[in-house]
Amino acid sequence: MNYTNYIPPIFYKAFLFVILFAHFSFAQNQTENKIDSLKNQLSQTKSPQLKNQLLNSIAISYIYSFPSEGIVFAEEAIKISQKENLLKETAMSYETLGKLYLIQLNYEKSKQAFIQSAKIFHEIKALNSYWNVRRQIGQVHYEMGDYPKAISIYFDVLKYYEQTKNNIGKATVLNNIGVLFHRQNNIPKAIEYYQKGIQLLTQNKGIKGEIYCRLQTNMGLSYSSLQHYSKAKDCFLNSLKENEKIDNLYIYTINIGNLAATYAGLKDYSTSEKYFKEAIEKSKEMNNFQSIAVNYGDLGNLYL
Repeated sequence: MNYTNYIPPIFYKAFLFVILFAHFSFAQNQTENKIDSLKNQLSQTKSPQLKNQLLNSIAISYIYSFPSEGIVFAEEAIKISQKENLLKETAMSYETLGKLYLIQLNYEKSKQAFIQSAKIFHEIKALNSYWNVRRQIGQVHYEMGDYPKAISIYFDVLKYYEQTKNNIGKATVLNNIGVLFHRQNNIPKAIEYYQKGIQLLTQNKGIKGEIYCRLQTNMGLSYSSLQHYSKAKDCFLNSLKENEKIDNLYIYTINIGNLAATYAGLKDYSTSEKYFKEAIEKSKEMNNFQSIAVNYGDLGNLYL
């Protein structure tokens, strides 16, 4: 088997973690069982508020497998909450819809849904929710390549989180800003912002969690793009270690794929092959077709 022509990807191509969703462990059977249970509860409830909550939970459960199905449930949640004049629930449902459209890369519909959500949250003075949705609007602009608009929104949100001493929110936005600088190929600046987020969370040890994993993962991707593979490996391993506490299969799978590419960069091809194969199997468990395709492609390149 000839590994000598393998060129490791600049970063694991499926994702730079921009922090969209802080949900779930995505094993397929667990997700299907959860959806079935939620649908059963939905059929038995008459409360509009509970119906809205259940519809949103079903919608977001489809986000990495069948987002088009999720959109159907999110739209139904909006109809129910609007009919009953449930403003908070309507805002939450539009936010869910925005996330689903974003994962489908339908940026215009995603932005419009988030704008509707932010407008209602602002009207009812739910400021934490308002600024969280504003951050997601910034993410849409980032995905659309409108970096000046995205960075302007991110720094506005960061200012709010600093004023309210919301360390998780602040770390999340620092992650967003780091990803934006990475996309602009300003890798040292990206690493600087990831380090700020990691330092903030490290100083507050009780609040590491998922955002710490994502900051470490993204910093590893930035180091990989500089071909600093030993530093990248340390970051991915740090992310995996913290993920043991929260058991997020999505984070685990991405870091396994990242480690596979990193070991290839270190010319440890047998370990790289092992991790690519594991990433493929875990991606199948999640029903994550994009991740399956990416890992098969990288594994194929390893054999060239």
